[in-house]
Order: sequence, then C-alpha cells, then structure tokens
Amino acid sequence: MGGLARMIIATLGGPKGCQRHLERMMKLVEPFMHPSNESSHTLLVLVFLQNLLQEMVNRYKEERVKKNKRKVPQTYYLTDDDIAKFTDTILPSLLYALYAKDSATSKTPPKLVMILCALCPGRVLPKVLEHIYSAIFAVDEPHRLTQTLNCLFELVFLIAEDSSSSPQRSPVEKNWIWKMEEIRSPNSPVEKYSLSKLNRGLEFNIEDYIKTYRCHLFYILEMLIEAIDINDVNKANIAIQNITLIFYVLPILDYSDCIKYHDLTEDEKALCKLSARLPILAEMALDRMLNIIQCLSVTAPKDSSSVIGSFKDLATKEGSEEKVLKKAIDRCVAAIFKNADDPITSELPSIWISFAEHVLRNLRIVLTPDVMQAEDLDVSASWFVSLASSLLSTTSENYIQYKDICFEMIDLLVKCKSKVAYISGAQGLWNSLYRLSRVYPESSRYMALKLNRPLKEWVPIRSELLTATEEQNEIFAYLTDPIKRELPAYVYGAMAYVCHMVRLAAQTELFLVFAEYTISREAIVDSIISVLADKNSTKEKIKGALIVIWKSKLAINSTTQTRIKIWQALLEMKECKQLMAYCDEMFEKLHKTGEWVKFNSKDYVEMTFKKKAERKKENKRQQELLVNMLLNQFGRKDLLHTRLKLCRTMLWRCQMDEAGLETIKILLSKLTDEEQLCREKSAEELAYWLKKNKVRTVRMDWKCPKNVQGKIPLRCGIRPDNMGLAYDSENLPNTEEKWNNTVFFSKQFGCYKWPESISVVVFAKQPQIKRPELNECEKAIVATFEDSQMFCSWIKLLLIEKKDLPELKESTVWIVKRAHQRLAAEIFGGIAMGTKYRGFKVLNDLWTKLSHAVDLMYDYMNADAYNSWSVVLTQVLHRDDTRRYWWLIEEFLKGMNRRAPTAWHRAIRLLALTADQWREVETRRRICEIAWRKLPKAKIETQRVAISIALKNICVLLDANMNNNFKDLPKRFNLESVDYWLQRFENNLGESASTKSGQSSAQASETSLTQVNPPGVSLSEVIGKLEAVASATTVVDKSQIYLRTLLEFLLQYYENCITCLTPSIISLFPVLLEYANEDDAEYVLSGSLKDMDIKLSANTLIHDYMSSLLLTPKFADSFLNVVTQMEVRMEASRAMLTLILCDYMKLDKELTNYLNGLMKSKSTAALHGAILGMAAVVRAHPFSTPPAVKPVLRALCGVTSHSAELQVY
Repeated sequence: MGGLARMIIATLGGPKGCQRHLERMMKLVEPFMHPSNESSHTLLVLVFLQNLLQEMVNRYKEERVKKNKRKVPQTYYLTDDDIAKFTDTILPSLLYALYAKDSATSKTPPKLVMILCALCPGRVLPKVLEHIYSAIFAVDEPHRLTQTLNCLFELVFLIAEDSSSSPQRSPVEKNWIWKMEEIRSPNSPVEKYSLSKLNRGLEFNIEDYIKTYRCHLFYILEMLIEAIDINDVNKANIAIQNITLIFYVLPILDYSDCIKYHDLTEDEKALCKLSARLPILAEMALDRMLNIIQCLSVTAPKDSSSVIGSFKDLATKEGSEEKVLKKAIDRCVAAIFKNADDPITSELPSIWISFAEHVLRNLRIVLTPDVMQAEDLDVSASWFVSLASSLLSTTSENYIQYKDICFEMIDLLVKCKSKVAYISGAQGLWNSLYRLSRVYPESSRYMALKLNRPLKEWVPIRSELLTATEEQNEIFAYLTDPIKRELPAYVYGAMAYVCHMVRLAAQTELFLVFAEYTISREAIVDSIISVLADKNSTKEKIKGALIVIWKSKLAINSTTQTRIKIWQALLEMKECKQLMAYCDEMFEKLHKTGEWVKFNSKDYVEMTFKKKAERKKENKRQQELLVNMLLNQFGRKDLLHTRLKLCRTMLWRCQMDEAGLETIKILLSKLTDEEQLCREKSAEELAYWLKKNKVRTVRMDWKCPKNVQGKIPLRCGIRPDNMGLAYDSENLPNTEEKWNNTVFFSKQFGCYKWPESISVVVFAKQPQIKRPELNECEKAIVATFEDSQMFCSWIKLLLIEKKDLPELKESTVWIVKRAHQRLAAEIFGGIAMGTKYRGFKVLNDLWTKLSHAVDLMYDYMNADAYNSWSVVLTQVLHRDDTRRYWWLIEEFLKGMNRRAPTAWHRAIRLLALTADQWREVETRRRICEIAWRKLPKAKIETQRVAISIALKNICVLLDANMNNNFKDLPKRFNLESVDYWLQRFENNLGESASTKSGQSSAQASETSLTQVNPPGVSLSEVIGKLEAVASATTVVDKSQIYLRTLLEFLLQYYENCITCLTPSIISLFPVLLEYANEDDAEYVLSGSLKDMDIKLSANTLIHDYMSSLLLTPKFADSFLNVVTQMEVRMEASRAMLTLILCDYMKLDKELTNYLNGLMKSKSTAALHGAILGMAAVVRAHPFSTPPAVKPVLRALCGVTSHSAELQVY
C-alpha cells in the first residue's frame, strides 16, 4: 500500500501526470465506501487513503515548505489546480467513510478529512458544512449526527483559520445562514442579535461582507448548544467537546466596536458584528450544562423504602455515561472561564469564604456526637459532608488565609465513623498538605546515579564469558563421554531462550505497527479473544495474548465495544478463588481509624519545621561526636590495620567536603602509605575536597558581537563576527598587552548565534580569582607538598604504580622511562590546567621551557605512554580555549616538520593535536599540509593511518561548518572540500588508478633480474638497467602509497563523518570496483600477495560502507551509469577482439592513433577504455607479434610500469 501510494503521488502533476488514472480508480472505489456496502475491504481502502494523504503531505512540504526544494523543473511541481483536482477525487470516498458503523474504522476518516482540508480548505469545507447542517437538522439517524460531529471536532481549527477568499473555493449549495435565521425561535436569547437587527444602523449588509467560512462557527455553536440533551449521552458528549474547542479558539468577548478603531477587511467587519452573540451563547451553554448537572444530582430510588437523593454508596455510584458527561462538562467550563472576560471569575474567591462559613455552620449543627458514631449518615448530613469535601479542594492561598475554617472542617469530618465522611476529611487533609508543601524534585540525580553504576552492570562481560565457557565444557563432555547426557537439556534451554527473543522481537514489531496505524490495534481484537476463549490454548499463547492486551492498553484505551469484548473474555477466562479470598480477608483486617489523630494539631506545620531544625542541629552534634571518636580510634597504636582502614573510610564519609584539619592531615599522611589502594583513595578524596573548596573566579558579562546578516541563515562555524575566538597564528596573544586584552572562552560560544552576553573571567590585567588567605587545611596541604622528602617519596611510589608490566631487559628501547613518561603526562595535565590564571610573564617563562620539553619528549615517546599523553592533551586542549596554550601548539607544529627517529614517531606527532573543533580551522589546515608533504615517504601502515586520520579531521571540521561557504574569510581559514583532497590523491595515483597498481615492485624487480643479464651482456649495461628498474620501482611504490592512504582516508571518512557520495568518489568507483571484485586466483598466479591489503580495504569500503548509503535521486543515476559504462567498455573490448580475429577489423595506423589519443585523456573512463582496446589488439595475436602490435605493447608498458619496457626488447 505504501509503495503504491508513493508512486501515485510522485507521478501527480506535470505534463504527463496520473491524475486521470487516479480519478478513474477512485470512481470505481467510491460506491464500495458507501455505509451500506461496508465490509472488510473498507479498512483496506482506508489504509490506502491514509498512505496516499501522508505521501501527499510529504510532497507538499518538500515543494512548498522546506528550504531545500525538490530539484526538478518547476513544471513538475504541484500546482493549486493539481491539489484541487486531487481533493475532489479523494473527498467523496472519505465523506462516505465518515458514517462507517465499525468501531475499528470510525475514528480514522475524520482525521483524513482534516488532512485533506488542510491541503485544500476551499474544496473540503463546503462539502463538510453541507453534511454538518443536514445532520443537525435531520430528525432521524442519530448515528449520522454523532459521526458528523466527530468530523467537525477535527475541523474546528481549520474553519476558524479560514481567511482566504480565492475563486477556487466551491460554493455552499444551500444558504444555511438564512435557514438558521428563519427557524430561530422568537424567544431565543440570540434573537435580538439576528442579522436583521445587527444590520440596523450599519452602512453595509453583514451577509454581503461574509467571504469566508468562519462565520459558520457562530451558527454551529448555536446548534451545538441545542444538541446538549441528557437523553442522548453520546450526542451530548460530542456536542460539548465541540463547544469546548470552539470556546478555546474564540475569545468570549463582544468586539463589535473594533470596526470603529481598526482598519479591517469586509469579512473581519462582519465577524466583529456577529461576535456580539458570543457572551449570550456562553451563558446558554452554561445554562444547558447546569440543567444536566441538576438532572444528574437526583438519584432514582432503588426500592420503595429509599429516599430520592439518598447518599448511600449504591445510590451515589456513578455510571460510565455520567463520568463521561462530567469530564466533558469540566473541560467546557474550564474553556469558558479561561477565554472569557475577567468579571466571570473575579468574584469566585470572595464567594468561597461565605459558602465555606455556611457549610461549616451547618456541619456543627448536623454532626452531633450520635451522628459521628453512626456508620451511615442521614440525608442532610451527607449533603453538607459532600459540600465540605468539594470546598476542601481549594487553593493554597485559601488554606493559608482561612486555615481555621479549613482545619475545623477537616477535624469534624475525620472524627466521624462514617466511611464517606472519613474519606472526605482524609482527602481534604491530603490536599492541604499537598498544596502547602509540594515541591518539584530534580530528576538529574537519578540519571547521575544510573550513570555511575559499575561497568559490570552495564556490560555483563564476565557472565557472558562464563556462559560461553560452560557451553564449551558441556559440548566437550558430551562428545567425549557417552554417559554424559546433559547437553540435550542445555540445548532445549537455549531453544527456549531463542523462542523468548523471537517473542520479544514480534511484540516490538507489533507495537510499532500499533503506534504507526491506530486502526490496526483494534483489528486484531477478535484474534486475541479467540486465543483466550480456546480451552486448548497453551500457557505461552495465553501469556502472549495477555501481554498484547496489557502493553497496547486495549482494555482501557479503546472503543466501548472493544473494551466490552475484552473484559468479558478476561472475566470468563479464569476466576482465581484464592486471590478473591485473600482480598476479602485483607479488607476485613483494615483499620477504619489510624494513628494520625496525634497529628491533628493546628500548629503542626510550625512544629514540623522546628523539629527539622532541631534534628539538623542534633545531627551535626552527633557528627562532631562521631568524628572525635573516630580520630581517637585512629590515633590508637594497637588497632588492627583492617580496623584502621575502616576508621579512615568512615572518617571521610561522614565529612566529605566539610572535612576538618585533622582529617586532611590523615589524608596527606596516607599519600605515602605502603598500600596502593590506600594511596589512591586518599588522593581521590583530597582532590574531591580541593574541588569543592576551590576559590571562585572573578567574572564579567561580555557583550557579544552582532551576527553577520548574510545570505545563509544560521550560518554555523567560523564567521567574521566570531573569528576573534578562533586560533589564528597571525593574531596570537603572544605579548603581555595582547594577553591582557584577550577574552578566553572555555565553551564553544558563537558557533551558530550569539546570546546577548556571556559570563567570562575578567581580563588578565585584573585579578582573575578571589584568593583569600589560606585556611588551616590549605596551609597543611601546602606545607606537606613543600616537604621535599615527602614529595620525593610520593613520586617514587607513583612511578612504581605506573610500572604495571614486568621488567624487561635493559636493551629494550621502548620500555625505557615508560613509567616516568606516563606519570609526566598526569603532572603535565595538572600544571596546564592549574596555572591558566597566572600572569603572562609567569606563563611565558613556564611554557617556553615546558612546551619545548614536551615536544622533545615526543621524539623518545614509547608506545605504553602514548595513550596517557593522548588523553591528557585532548583533555587540556578541549576543555579550554586553545589560545591559552599557543606556545604548546606552535611548538608541536614545528616538531611535525622536523625529522623523527622512526616512522612511528612521525605518525604520533601528526595525531598529537586533534584540532577537530570549529575554532581550530587554521591549525587543522597547517597539520594537513604537513601530513601531505610527509605522505610520499609513508611506507609503513602506521604512518599512513596517521596521515589519513589527519586528513579525515578536516572533514570533521567541514561537518561543523556545514552551511558555511568561507567566502568572506581570510584564505588561511578556508576549508577545502572532500573532492579537493580526492583530486590531489587522484593526481598522484598515476597509472595505478587505471591498472590496479600494476606490477608489485618486488615482483617487477625479481622478474627483471632474471632476464636482465642474458649471455653476452656487459656488467655496465646490467648496472644501468638495474638503476632504471630501481627508479621505476620507486614510482610504483609511491603510487601504491597514495592508493593505500586514499583507501584508508575513505574508510575513516565513511566511519566518522557525515558522509555522502561526492562526484569525486563516484569517479573513483570503477577503480574501487576492480579491486573489490578481483579474484584470489589472480594473486596466486602472479606469485605475490603484496596487494592483498588494497583488496581488503576496497572490499570493506564498497560492501560495508558504500552499500548501506541512501542514494538521493541526484546521484543515483550517475552512480549506476558508472557501472553501466564500465560494463559497456568491457563488452566493446570483447566485440573488438572478435572482429579482429574474424578479419572484419584491420589493425592499421588509424586504429592505433585513435587508441593513443584515448591514452592521453585525463578521464579515468576514457583511459580505461583505451587500455581495454589495446588489450584486445594484443590478445588477437597470441602466436605472433606483427609490427603494428609493437607500438601498442609499448603504450601498454608505459601505463603499467617502466620496468616492463625492458622485457619488450
């Protein structure tokens, strides 16, 4: 259905649209949608129409709403006439479907009519209004009126928003406005605001000025008020719902005088004059609903001894229809009060107190001691108890202002033994406590606790490994021991688990369908009920049916008929006598009175606050006693070490960030403890205390610059207005004056737009932190770290911790100083982040030495310490403004240009600076240029991967600057596209792009050595030819380096960036396909597997990344044409070979010149065709070499490698 609907909508409009075929189809379907022909096909047609309208809405948005329109000629866009024709075609079937009798399909047609009306209101509203007026005036067919009002409920907003008077609007067949004016009763309150009386004294005729359908709301509202009838609950309910919606849309005011003070259109003037009816209509609606309330308040007697209006439980039990009406009336009254003028609600608070005093006065009279002890209340007592219950549901202001009246009323009610009075008082007490003390808890703590769970709770790795080990042991035991028969039981359990997972997957898909198509939920009710009613159903089937009912909420949120079916099936399925007996016993044991009487004091709230304050004070005193006791215990010499550790932990836990001097001294003393866990805990707790008690920075409100109003809205990334925040090598804060006048931003402000101001740290020329005098705890910390003996001992212990691998031989270079380097990373991070508020002179002296030392250390970095340094540098540079560390960045960039001891060190230098944020555009450009210069010498994979990552990060920056063209920025901030870098790669691939990297260099060298020294050749000639082979090998190796790096770059690009298929990638697709489709036999025959990594990378790129991309129509055709053209070229070469073999084509100079001309083309496709043509010429002469073939062979050798030329001669 979805595919057919998408095809129909996609072919609408244009010179050859399918509108005529759609009209023929809908004319055929229309008779079958009549209510008399309703059957199973109705649901199918509705699903089709729903998909059709959804696709129409999507196309409408793409062509008229979205910023990026459909990239097709304007002649294929939908016009207003196309939409009007589509509406006229679909509407008749939907209007028939409005009156479907099946509850499963009755809710969808009104929503579909609403969607169609939103597309073309001028064609839908006249037809719908005809149905609405006809249904309201009809004497019979109540079902027709209910369904029509359901449709009206969906269209109220669209009718109220109708402000267009285009000529494409269909006229209403009958003048229903005059019809309403004629049949209105003379005694109606609206009669004095009829059109004839409103026209008196006006210079215009109201009816002549009505141009839109908005005026019909006044007449529909009048008819809906008349439809409120207690004898027809369904009609009254839907009528009240429509009235509620209309009152929410229209302000209930008389704004007829607006025409005197505002310049309005003719239609607006007519609406203003008609608005004089709104207050009268609101009063009429209130009167109607009050009549319903009055009818509902009288209870019919259950027997001859009962009294009308009795408040016994059975008499006051509400029915389902009564609940529905009460809910609808509540919403309607709320709408009237919210949208009406202030006088309608301003007097309510003043009336509450007089009403409350009247009820309290009568409660004192009727609730005598005898009545309070009675189980049942008489009629008068029940009346005033119910009124008191309603009055106690008041606001917190009334509770505070009239607390004596409220609490006395609650006191009288809770002292009663009657269940009704007791519950009323309890609810009033709960409401008073809730109103006076309600708070809104913070949900972030729950998420923090959830995220702080240990890793084994998130990823149960150990349990999964244990299961795998047990499975392996069971299989081994069963296969080696015939007596062992536990494997079948295990296999059965595994099958049960698989069935459980299949069941969960089926439930998930089913509920997704329910969420997408609301009609489908009730379409499977009969199937579920059949499972519950079948006595032969297994427990698993019944369980699945019950789960579907529970999770889809069919038993509570469905139509009345569906709920009755499900409830009846559930009741008939099983009756649990044991559960019913347990509930009866529980109800008997429940106490009717509780221990809450002692809290029945008027001053209990004040007493509660006092008790809380006393408890807090007592807790603090108890905490001080506990701390003193723990300090005394900690000072004991005879305490066991386990007790000592427990004492230290308790001492910290009971104080945390409020720890005193003695606790801080204990933490400092444990930094050099013999046990590693104790040292780590002490360091963490000390860091936590320092973080919670750190000094505050001095901040200011920095006024943000104005956004540049360019052609691109919400331009993201670097712009002229935020270029001052970016890292700029030509404008670094490298002098004290520049440093003191620079604002540093730790967060990425200004990427899209600026706020009015940003709170930042003040300029460096002022004190940036509020540094008071050191307290005793801070003095103890400073004194401890100034102790050289303690500091050296601490450093030695930290070095021991970093040596987590066994000691190796002294000759192993990569392990030398590994612990020192890992510890140096952590110390460097602390220094970098802890000294940023020092003055420029101090920082300049510090970073001049420190940056040079860190850069030099990268020449001697070992593999174990690299990860620590990578994490620390990322944390330092990403958490703050990179301009604070310009010394380090510039030193790193210089180090990248220097020679390094090994290729691995060159690789890690390129990855030292991530520079993948929009403020580091220039830094990334400089890194990429350095990486590109080092690419020709990247012969090992580690260096090629590092270069590809460095180039990939420029694509990450392009994602951050997605809708940025960089035209108004200096050239050093311009980012090249992916196509630019791919073109640079393609220019350096040479012949390898067309011949699959040619001969491998090693193979070429070996082959040349076997044939380069035949008998009779001198040694000097051999040396010259060997040098030629070496130079050719270098060219091939360089092309292969570029090819391997290109593949790695594309893999990184498709893995980490917002990817797409650019023209350059599509042009490389034939080359990638040739590598991805190569057979392993070719490598075996050639005798070398050196290019296997290229094949694997191409396979991964084609089959894992590119195959899963969603192609847009812009690239789909060109993408497929590349493959088609390649296949055409291959077939043409085969045909050419056949023609030459059959002497239909001669190998002459004209053919040779044509192929040579193709060889000079820069197009990959043309070059590929030329090679295939020359190959066909060579293959046509397998046993001879005519003179005309030699130039072709020479040309082919020039394409593959220069070493092959030596073999030709």
